[in-house]
Amino acid sequence: MGIPILANSLLERPWQTGIEFLFVLVVAWFFYRPFRKSEEARTYFGVMLGLLVIAVLAEISGLTVIQIVVRYVGLFFVVTLIVAYQPEIRRTMGEIANKGIFFFSGNRADFLDQLEEAVRQLAAKRFGALIAIERRVDLRSALETGISIDARFTPELILTIFHPRTALHDGGIILRDGRVRGAGCVFPLTQKELTDRALGLRHRAAIGITEESDAMAISVSEETGQICLSHKGIIERNLEVEEMKKRLADLLQTRDEELSEEGVSVAEDEKPKRSQDNATLASTATQRLT
Repeated sequence: MGIPILANSLLERPWQTGIEFLFVLVVAWFFYRPFRKSEEARTYFGVMLGLLVIAVLAEISGLTVIQIVVRYVGLFFVVTLIVAYQPEIRRTMGEIANKGIFFFSGNRADFLDQLEEAVRQLAAKRFGALIAIERRVDLRSALETGISIDARFTPELILTIFHPRTALHDGGIILRDGRVRGAGCVFPLTQKELTDRALGLRHRAAIGITEESDAMAISVSEETGQICLSHKGIIERNLEVEEMKKRLADLLQTRDEELSEEGVSVAEDEKPKRSQDNATLASTATQRLT
């Protein structure tokens, strides 16, 4: 019944039906948005898409029993998804309530201002730090080596994490969507030959995480307070905090423009190689980052 009704609706009032269809797509996108980086969630959505195809074919063929089965199985998957991903749904609803449906660049500016202040204080206090900013490529493999956190990014939190007397100060933190997702994380070390002996494990880890993903990493030396910015396996050294902020803003803007031009949501050419095995991560976890 549903398919003939939709066909008649398209013929009789195409504009209204088009608007309704667009509305459904927008709602579906905002429902999918918080889960798009989760492999399990993508599997859920894939199964539900398959069920939708089966339901349409069953509707066309008049297979009533299959329609009933698919309807209840689909309901089960929807309920399971909501139960399993309550935190993500709650956080997304909060973002929409606080920021509106569309996220303006002002939110990025606020994040960069807070990041600038955090890095300024880290460098002034000579607190060694390693901060990875996740972009399109999921950093779950690195996140699993540390402590999972879901906290709003603030300079005070960053200073607490990287204080030399805290348990998590030797690892790196992962930022995603302006929030701290993990701390004490072990990043893969670059295998490049670095001639400068001043670049210790912390800087090698910053380069390594950007070689295996499209993330950007900020490293602060605990010996000199030197600020470095790494991206695409390249490290920019001896940056002033204002210069670091400007470079980071430029890189983020350039990346967004590249993705917009290509029309893709994930940069395939920068997907993680994931060549580091668990043994390598375990062996580096015990080393003190310098």
